[in-house]
Amino acid sequence: MNSKQRVLAALDSKQPDKVPIFELYMNESSIVKLAKLLRPEAAEVRSQKDRFGEESYEILDLYCLIVEELQLDTTSMNFSIDMKITSNSYCQDKYGTIYSLSEHGEPVPVKGPINNLQDLKGFDMASKLRPEDFTRIQYVINKAGNNKAHFVCITDPFKVSWR
Repeated sequence: MNSKQRVLAALDSKQPDKVPIFELYMNESSIVKLAKLLRPEAAEVRSQKDRFGEESYEILDLYCLIVEELQLDTTSMNFSIDMKITSNSYCQDKYGTIYSLSEHGEPVPVKGPINNLQDLKGFDMASKLRPEDFTRIQYVINKAGNNKAHFVCITDPFKVSWR
């Protein structure tokens, strides 16, 4: 069985040839550190702040290296929320959530777009979703290959509520 067949068998309540290995999420600093452990010659990557606003695939290449080296059966990606730096310490996504930036991990949501009942009127996340939001996902699928199972994490109402 290849990775995709293994995952599909498990999801269909059948017995795969071995337990599928699945990774749900790694932040950028973890990807860089793990890639350097697995392949010390892995190139240095620019900081997250230096890459905002451009189509950089450095982290995605390192992520695919990890998937290959650890022989993971899946990839797991989020679609782009188009974060833009608003100051030295903050960024904002296209839905209006403001994040605190950190060199040590993921940006942390500090203020959401809905602060009162009035803010709910006309709030429509779906209309802001664009085909190009999935470009990075397609890049990983192409690079990791069609024999892997590829998962896309979709922001659900619960996650939106804490953001």
